[in-house]
Amino acid sequence: MASPQIIFKPENIVPFFKASSKKQVLYELALRATQIGNVDIDVIFSALIAREKLGSTVIGEGIAMPHTKLPKIDDYLTIFMRLQEPVIFDEYDNAQVDLIFLLLVPDRGGAEHLRLLAHYHKLFSDADLCDRIRQARPNSKSILSILHSTDNDSPPLHHIA
Repeated sequence: MASPQIIFKPENIVPFFKASSKKQVLYELALRATQIGNVDIDVIFSALIAREKLGSTVIGEGIAMPHTKLPKIDDYLTIFMRLQEPVIFDEYDNAQVDLIFLLLVPDRGGAEHLRLLAHYHKLFSDADLCDRIRQARPNSKSILSILHSTDNDSPPLHHIA
């Protein structure tokens, strides 16, 4: 089965969020995912907190990719968030992040989510891309333009909320 492609849309972009903690970031991501995917906020937030307890989702260079499987979603759900100021996302090594890519996966997602994580880990490991996102105007359109122009090597198309 082919990997899904993430189609970034304005409602999936948080262009300039002010947060003071990782917990606040995860809660805001859960809240926005609830609005997009019609899933209970407590289910999402609890799943994200539990996943972070398993190990940090920081991939380096100020980027985190929180992800988890959820039993009550029908399709993949993503959100990209840029923070006004970095927050500590990994207390163990004081890793700070300002760019966050959330991936929520249906329970039946199998190994597809691992291919997506690998693809977007590679994408967001591009220092030039991340610098362009950090310097972009604080609006969804500017960030979408950068993401769409850069992600030319996407996995095959599949609907993602």
